[in-house]
Amino acid sequence: MANKDAPRRPREIETEEARRKRRKKKGKRPGPARQASRLLPRKSISIRFGVWAAAFAVFVLAGALLFYLLGQSGAPGAPSSSYARNETLSAAVGTSVGDVAPDFGLYDYDGGAFNLSAQRGRKVLLVFFATWCPYCNAEAPLIKEAAAGNPGVSVVYVNDNMEDAAAIYSFARKHGLSCPALLDLGGGVPAMYGVTRHPSHFLIGADGRIIYKAYGQFASAAEVEGVLSLQAPPA
Repeated sequence: MANKDAPRRPREIETEEARRKRRKKKGKRPGPARQASRLLPRKSISIRFGVWAAAFAVFVLAGALLFYLLGQSGAPGAPSSSYARNETLSAAVGTSVGDVAPDFGLYDYDGGAFNLSAQRGRKVLLVFFATWCPYCNAEAPLIKEAAAGNPGVSVVYVNDNMEDAAAIYSFARKHGLSCPALLDLGGGVPAMYGVTRHPSHFLIGADGRIIYKAYGQFASAAEVEGVLSLQAPPA
């Protein structure tokens, strides 16, 4: 039995510094966010990170594509609004007679820009050619002769063999051409028109519709003149 008369042990008063040390030893209880992260398996966290990374990559690519398209809107090759929207014509864009001819823009051998849509109001004879093609070389003087008597028609040569400017310049100089002779190093325009042989010819009316198309060499200047005189069928 304890002696009531024994002196009591003085009560120890815990200081603030001691209290902080005691709590530090026990460790703080993790907060709700930390507890939740411990409950999630590592695989789930990795999947969530991958989804966010993929979404960010798609956003960056979409922005880059939009920037590129805006930058190309004023360059040769960008269809004009009248062609792209087909505002004045009821025909569909295509490569058959009666269709609206696909618009395009290219540069000629000396750097001049050409856009098909800028020719609206005039007939245009597109001649798809290769500089080494014997048939293309044989008909060039015939086309030149016929075009001289039809000033209302623009003759435009489009190279369909992805040749360089020097080769096309030599062809134009050889035949004394004063009309555009266009480079297409990517081969996009011949593919757009479905050209698989040369020479190929498309006569496009003043309203932008295809009047005539044919493959093979013109036999005479009279034949070319007959084609150039063709008129667009009623819309």
